[in-house]
Amino acid sequence: MISLLLLASMQAGASGMDHVGVGVRDLTAASESFRKLGFVVSPGGRHPGGTENNMIFFPNGSYLELLGVYDAGKAVDIAASIRKREGPLFAGLGVNSAAGIASALKGRNLEVVGPAGGTIRLPTDSGTPPDRWWIVSFKSQAWPWSSIFYVEYEPTFLAQAKAGFQAQGAYAHANSATRLHAVWFAAVNTDSIVNVLEQTGLKLEPEVKVDKLGAYARVAKLEGGAIVVLRASATHLPASEYVQGGRGVMGVTIAVKSVDSVMRAIHRPSDPGLKPYAGLFGRSVLMGPNQAHGAWIEFAEIP
Repeated sequence: MISLLLLASMQAGASGMDHVGVGVRDLTAASESFRKLGFVVSPGGRHPGGTENNMIFFPNGSYLELLGVYDAGKAVDIAASIRKREGPLFAGLGVNSAAGIASALKGRNLEVVGPAGGTIRLPTDSGTPPDRWWIVSFKSQAWPWSSIFYVEYEPTFLAQAKAGFQAQGAYAHANSATRLHAVWFAAVNTDSIVNVLEQTGLKLEPEVKVDKLGAYARVAKLEGGAIVVLRASATHLPASEYVQGGRGVMGVTIAVKSVDSVMRAIHRPSDPGLKPYAGLFGRSVLMGPNQAHGAWIEFAEIP
């Protein structure tokens, strides 16, 4: 089977993980919590739809979005989700052509919405700003949740944004983080996730046991990243605790230069609860949802 990655390489140029949005009840408190994990948290802004954000940017263009709500009357669905539990809400996959991905997915009989354009007003804009990114998402019947989509950025805008973040010191993470590498989806029964991923053309590796998470994992490799599907296998361990509240985006893997840098950054170099382990992607250390507002964060030494 031709993988979506290969198809995208020919038609759209898939590039891997773009960003994951983490829903939080108190944006200021969450930003401080992530700073304590060694991240530089950059200021974001408010959106007309009732949400507000701060950002954690990485040199390759990927990022974590800390997403709060300032007007629950406008952001009804997100506000309800965050009231239920904090944590990751959605994942965006980067592509070079949203139109190409939309065409490829439709060719596999998957119903999608878009490409839908979006923009932001820059200081240099004199009139209505042009579209600066385009999003392709699945219709509800094609994906178990509205939690994954594809995004393409206008190249000049992306290059200027990355240069600006570099100049602002947004990449100087004390924990040595270099990129968002993987997103984890967890469920008791993962068939609905696996089936759709396979329908897109992605090939998932055979299940492997991940004792640290109390789960069996299947990995779909992307260029420069991965999607991890976790099937809870043991009680009172991370995956089973997560799926008790329902299936969804459980966590992320962040590529770092050194796990030891992570330990130093959080000032807990000898904490027995943070003992490094051999993870799916290399030597890793795991932060639980109590430290990251509902998100499980694995820091992994990945070149």
